[in-house]
Amino acid sequence: MRGNRILALASGALLLAGAATPPPAWLYPARITTIPRPAKPHTLPGSTLDPTEDQLGTMTAVVDWYPGDHPAPPNAVLHGSGGANACGFCHMAGGTGRPENASLAGLDPDYIRRSVQAYAGGTRESSDPTFLANLLMRKTAKAASDADVDAAADYFSQLPRHAFGKVVETATIPAPVGDAMVYRPDPSGKREPLGERLIEMPDDFGRFEARDPRVRATAYVPPGAIAHGAQLASGMAPGGPPACATCHGFDYNGTSIAPPLAGRGPTYLARSLVNYRSGARHADEATAMRGVTAHLTDGDVIALAAYMASRPIPREAQR
Repeated sequence: MRGNRILALASGALLLAGAATPPPAWLYPARITTIPRPAKPHTLPGSTLDPTEDQLGTMTAVVDWYPGDHPAPPNAVLHGSGGANACGFCHMAGGTGRPENASLAGLDPDYIRRSVQAYAGGTRESSDPTFLANLLMRKTAKAASDADVDAAADYFSQLPRHAFGKVVETATIPAPVGDAMVYRPDPSGKREPLGERLIEMPDDFGRFEARDPRVRATAYVPPGAIAHGAQLASGMAPGGPPACATCHGFDYNGTSIAPPLAGRGPTYLARSLVNYRSGARHADEATAMRGVTAHLTDGDVIALAAYMASRPIPREAQR
């Protein structure tokens, strides 16, 4: 009993320590902009589809541009039911994910199930409670049946992992405009100092808006961020976190207790660290990560996300 009380007090102290550092505003780009948006393409190279604007925006029926890129998905991935959106609308039919959410391909199926349960139960939230991607995930998690969650988790777990972006260290960047929960360059072409931010942009916003699973993204980070992240991840940084490989495995390829980190989306990784730090993610299994992240600065978060995102996905995970 005394041990449980000590653990509870420690967990509360970690939550308070994390709550002292507010989430960085740049990590949650605006959903809508007043700047004219690029036209969405209704056809894509290598695809025979020609969907309408309404079809592209339907969350319960996925436009699967390249069905040959993956096995036939279960119904839950391509079609929503019972009030749940289709998993593939946000995470793509091949599980590749997008800058505003997570890639699911190659994750442990039990990890995916526990994540959905945490969203449904309110123990996996966003440090920005208004962030639309989190609200959509919570809605779907609450509405999805156990059978659909199981089918989707088993399907995504069998898919190869892919990294669809790159990390670039730079002091200046194209001026970013928040749009559709991501950033795109200001059409004026102006540039601005990056400062202490991680700004990720689809390389082709029109294709991104058409929900092209092959479109790539570029994440801009400050000079030296990747090297700083490598030191933090190794566990050798003075006052820094323990070695990430302890739980996340050799080459950061994941273990039975922790997901892979190598090649994951940098914005997703940064939000995950901030959500642990703030206590927004507070399921029982998040206790260890709350301790790891409690004293991370925003610069540390950027560095760790940049380093992990820049790591190659091990060949065996690409199958």
